[in-house]
Order: sequence, then C-alpha cells, then structure tokens
Amino acid sequence: MYSSSQTVSAGACELPADAGRRPGERSAEARAEARRMMVIVNRSALRTGGGLLERLRRRWADAEFVEPQDAEALLRTSVGRFGQVTIAGGDGTLCRLLGAVLEADATVRLVPCGTANDLAAELGVPRGRRALALDGEELEEKPIDVLVAGDAPFTTVGFLGFGSDVVRIVNQLRAVERARPFLAMVGSLVYVLGVLWIGFLRRLELYRLRIVSERGTFEVETPLVVACNQPRVGGTMTLAAGTANDDGHFRLLVFRQHSGWHLLRAIFALCRGVAPAAAGVESFETQDVELASTDGRPFMFCADGEELVFDSQMRLSVHERRLRVLVPKS
Repeated sequence: MYSSSQTVSAGACELPADAGRRPGERSAEARAEARRMMVIVNRSALRTGGGLLERLRRRWADAEFVEPQDAEALLRTSVGRFGQVTIAGGDGTLCRLLGAVLEADATVRLVPCGTANDLAAELGVPRGRRALALDGEELEEKPIDVLVAGDAPFTTVGFLGFGSDVVRIVNQLRAVERARPFLAMVGSLVYVLGVLWIGFLRRLELYRLRIVSERGTFEVETPLVVACNQPRVGGTMTLAAGTANDDGHFRLLVFRQHSGWHLLRAIFALCRGVAPAAAGVESFETQDVELASTDGRPFMFCADGEELVFDSQMRLSVHERRLRVLVPKS
C-alpha cells in the first residue's frame, strides 16, 4: 500500500463535470466501446504474493502494466482510453489513484493484496489469486459511494485523531524491510495491535472541534472521529453496523472518552455490537459535515491509509454511487 502525507484544502472535491451521472446512465455506445485495460501493480504489496505478478501478466498479456506512481498521470492524460483499471494492491493504492480513476471514467477491478483490503472484503471480492481466477462472466458492476475529505476522495473509512496515529504507525512499519514478514503473518490484525499499543502506552491526545452537519452544530473535545462508508474497518473491527456504501450517506462517529483505557473499551464495545450511545459515542448518518478546530490547531485526517493534513478545518461529503467496481455476482 502506498501512503503519503499531503496538505489538502478544506473545500469540496472537484470531481468531473458529470459527477452526478450514475453508472447505469452511460450510453450503449460508450459501453460497447472497446477500450484498453490498465493493470496497476503495487509491488510492495506483492512482495509476499507468491508469483502473483507473473500470474497477472499471463492473465492480461495485452494490458498496460504500470506502477501506482506512474498510473495517475497516465490516467489523467488518457481520459477515455482505459475502460477498466485493475488494481493489485490494497485500499491505500485505490485511494491514492481514485481521483484519476474517476476522471478517466473507468470501471475498477480489485485484486486485493494489501493489509486490510476493507473495500474488497465488503464487496465479497476474494484475495490475491482467488480474485484473479474469477472469470469476467462471474462479475458484475456495482456502483458505490465516494467520500471526499477536502478535495481527496476515498471509499471506506477516514480517521481524525487516535485512528490517524494507528495508521501512521502501521505505515511506518510497512516502510521497514525487516517488518514485512511480520506484517504478512499478522495481516489486518496489525491494526488491532496498533490500537492496543497506542491506547495503553501513549498519552491520549484530545482535539477541540466544532462539528456542523444537517442535524445541527455542536462542540466537543474528542480523541477520535471516524467517517465510515461501510460497517467493518481495519480488516476485523466493526465500528458502524448497518452502514451501506451505496446509499448516499456515511456514518460519523465522535468518541467522547478522555483516557486511553476508556477509549479502548468504547472501540471494542462497538465491535461487540453495543449501540454507540451505550458506548459513549455520538453517531449519526449524514451527507455532508464540516469539522473545524476551535483553537485553530491543524490536524491530520487519514483516508483509507493516506495521510492528509488540514490547517484547521475540513469538509466531508459524499458523491452517491460514483465509482463502478466489479464484484462477484450474487
């Protein structure tokens, strides 16, 4: 998974002019148009892939193979050229390229080989070679919502505060060559280990925020805000039961605990199915929300593993059913 820290604006994302168009509204001519396939390969995710790259090349010998750092520019300068983009990587690989994929109006096929693979798991796409083995006739298009933090689109989950610290630690581990066998062994459980590590061993940092949405305005001192576009995050943690990624809404969770121990209790209570209110968590569905630091303090927001830095405020919004993903037929 590729990760980067970047400063982004707090305004709304500038998606293509036809962002309101739903996938089913494409013309028959556009659907029939034979366009090339791009295969984007995150080589760092394939280091323990057991020959997956070679299998990809045999499966799609005529496709254009690129690495994530080259794919964005190619997609943006070749709008209409690629009808399908196959991504061999994790949630962060898709997140980093999502703006360019949307601009190219391409359908995404996932070959999950990242750490958590949250989107693929939610959509029923198997990992690695099993995903590669699926025949085109076994797949169908599913349109899903795209969330936007400032001007950065993402698909599954975003964190402010404690969750960003966990993601940062995992990203730092990924950069260490000697840590990769350990990461391959524990998989998505590394996020649970990160939660426990920070919760027990580090002083909890609190953020003073003003939160504005269609349900009103309130101020809070919080260690963690989570924006969920699906129930399960981090591979194993169900924080937003009942949330759907194709209904034009996302769930915002605001934790009010002021100690690491109480925050951990609240997180794992949600994972056990305890109602947010009973766990001491403010929770609501929304289409648009603004988060502003009341003391002018900058903050980091992690969207699908990508680290974004905001000056003192940010806007979260949703574009309904904006991304087309190939999923196994039900």
